[in-house]
Amino acid sequence: MLSIIRHRNLILDMCFTELRRKYAGTLLGPIWAIAPQILTIAAYWFVFQYGLRVRGSGSLPYFYYFTLGILPWFLFFEAFSSSLNCVRDNKHLITKMVFPSEILPIVTFLVASFPHFVLLLIMSVVLWANDLLSPESLPWLLYFYGCTAFLAVGLGWLTGSISVFAQDAAHMAQSVFGLLFWITPIIWQVEALPAKWQWFFEWNPLGYVVNGYRLALTGGNVPVWQTNLKFWLVALAVATFGRYTFSRLKHHFADVL
Repeated sequence: MLSIIRHRNLILDMCFTELRRKYAGTLLGPIWAIAPQILTIAAYWFVFQYGLRVRGSGSLPYFYYFTLGILPWFLFFEAFSSSLNCVRDNKHLITKMVFPSEILPIVTFLVASFPHFVLLLIMSVVLWANDLLSPESLPWLLYFYGCTAFLAVGLGWLTGSISVFAQDAAHMAQSVFGLLFWITPIIWQVEALPAKWQWFFEWNPLGYVVNGYRLALTGGNVPVWQTNLKFWLVALAVATFGRYTFSRLKHHFADVL
């Protein structure tokens, strides 16, 4: 936390530099940040609602149930994917100067937040126009965004540092996250599972965030303390282990790169 505060100006400068680099010279500019995600949402929604006849939750139509669930997934996956090679991609900084490399997963998360906020704004307007937006629960959105950041940065520290020494770790992590998409209640509902299996999915931290976004934007029951505890036990374990691993390995980055 102290490192984030101390290097806050550097973090912001790197974020703006990366955003300019990604969209400079393109005709549509930042629109390319959200176009792939919109197309993905449209394809999944069409297949699962009209092809497989999947239904929404309660009075919430499936389009909104699915879209509100996949928005935090997009954010998390984009930040995580970028963090896998964040050290290697910035080796020119690490090998030539004293650089606080621990801020790199934070930078990747903030860069991934740009298209997330744009899509979130669009979705909020759509929900408001259809009288589905819940202004009373919107403050919860900041909390669940913070949960996503905490988990993504912690995992970024872990995988970003290990992948410097073992590139196979990056490929393995991407494969695991491909599976994680399907065991997170984005497309389906936990309530549809037999009761004896539901406890397993309650320990999925991404499921906590996904359902939290739905709660924040459309209203619903606030998570009970047991659910909050499960998330933070997992998130704190990931962040602590990730930060410890990164701090132990960072001194050897320059030798390998």
